[in-house]
Amino acid sequence: MSFTDYLEQKILEHTFRNTAYTSPTTVYVGLLSAAPTDSTAGTELSGNGYARQACAFDAFSGGKSVANTSAETFTASGGSWITITHFGVYDASTGGNLLVYGEIGPSVQVSDGESFIIDAGKLVIELS
Repeated sequence: MSFTDYLEQKILEHTFRNTAYTSPTTVYVGLLSAAPTDSTAGTELSGNGYARQACAFDAFSGGKSVANTSAETFTASGGSWITITHFGVYDASTGGNLLVYGEIGPSVQVSDGESFIIDAGKLVIELS
């Protein structure tokens, strides 16, 4: 799991330069078929019923991580999706900024009518 350059810049400027940064009220999990980098978005799925899912994370309680509080369910409808290799967490339901990303291993193919589910507690955002 990696933070993007965008989020790293916002955190550093907010913390050390007193530059305002308003965190998003909701973050959204998206699925990708090509790897993003710290400065590029990768290739997000589209079509056949795909949509980012709003995601809530547990409260920080020490340690270095937070995790999703409920299952995130993506369901293909009207056709299959291309192979899912990565996830991304965004600050908007469409468009917006990629904040963090990570690999889904092994990669997954979702056929028409099937669902891809990220179980509660399995999407962990961790500082290293």
